[in-house]
Amino acid sequence: MRAKWFFLRAGQYCRMFVTAIVLLSLAATAQAQADRQASIVGIMTDESGAVLPGVTITATSPALQVGQMSTVSEVQGAYRLTNLPLGTYEVTYTLDGFRTVKRDSIRLTGGFTATLDVAMPIGAINETLTVSAAGPVVDVVSSRPETTLTRETLELIPTSRNGMQALMAQAPGTRSNLDVGGNTAGAIPEFRAFGQGNGGWPLIEGIATASPAVYTGIQPGNYIDYTAAEEAQVTTFGNDAEMPTRGVQVAMISKTGGKT
Repeated sequence: MRAKWFFLRAGQYCRMFVTAIVLLSLAATAQAQADRQASIVGIMTDESGAVLPGVTITATSPALQVGQMSTVSEVQGAYRLTNLPLGTYEVTYTLDGFRTVKRDSIRLTGGFTATLDVAMPIGAINETLTVSAAGPVVDVVSSRPETTLTRETLELIPTSRNGMQALMAQAPGTRSNLDVGGNTAGAIPEFRAFGQGNGGWPLIEGIATASPAVYTGIQPGNYIDYTAAEEAQVTTFGNDAEMPTRGVQVAMISKTGGKT
């Protein structure tokens, strides 16, 4: 009987362990998808401020595999385009009896929520109003302070191109290895923020590539191909509960293909 009880308990623990592994894998996948996706939200109104339901909103970008994504504003005028890959977008708003409005050069970064509230003027269907000189689009949903390094930033700013070290060198408040012309290539990256070391938490596609043991002073040997980064986000404080240590979080998003 005792042997039977032992095997039953062992089987229960094994099932619990497998379930935990599956849940952790799903959470990591969901986090990776969230890191490399963005959203466009807003409210449609007319020039008097009254809400406009039924407006067709179409987003186009070379980053989209399908070419374009569309939605229709709801009864209260609200609309939402989600799960958008990183890139630069053009958004078009159309409704019978109103002039077509077009917003171009909307740059979406990882986890960014762009709020575009649009007022449509009355006019002919074949008239189009293109808004190019609007103010910068600000993410009013997320309050986490972070430095986002876009692909243009990573390619144009002169750095040593030395993996994690080069990423941290472009973020205020952080300091890594003192690199001169690549002389620290191959060295273990140091994660420091505001004079404090250790506690680094590097992520690639939302997957942690270090152990929480980095908090005890063991630096992770993270070596990445700098040119493989589509985008990187560096956060020195204000991280959420997903980061188990204090210090610098570096989240790298790798390049991916488009429809071109």
